[in-house]
Amino acid sequence: MYEIEYYEDRNGVSEIKAWIDDLETRSRRGDKDARIQIKQLYYVMTRFQQDGTRAGESYVKRITDEIYELRPGDNRVMLFGWRGNQFVLLSYFRKQSQKTPPLEIAKAEHLMNDWTQRKG
Repeated sequence: MYEIEYYEDRNGVSEIKAWIDDLETRSRRGDKDARIQIKQLYYVMTRFQQDGTRAGESYVKRITDEIYELRPGDNRVMLFGWRGNQFVLLSYFRKQSQKTPPLEIAKAEHLMNDWTQRKG
């Protein structure tokens, strides 16, 4: 099994956790799109926890040497491996093109570097 953590900045703020909380809230209020997105996200996260980076490219894809993306529906969740079987969810974005935008990769790398400097 693989463990998943959520990136938090120095002030304890987590963009990825806030996004998930928002999806859950909207889903409970009857937002069909949010319900579908949260269901897809949890399914992909569960598959990832079981199989890690070997879950298959429809669930997880390597973007750089250290950065991966989870692929729930049209959303993308950037993450990296941390200390053995742990992975840290960094950020998310909505897919709008075939390739991962360079700005999203740079953002994920920045967050990963911040995490490793503070936690390392």
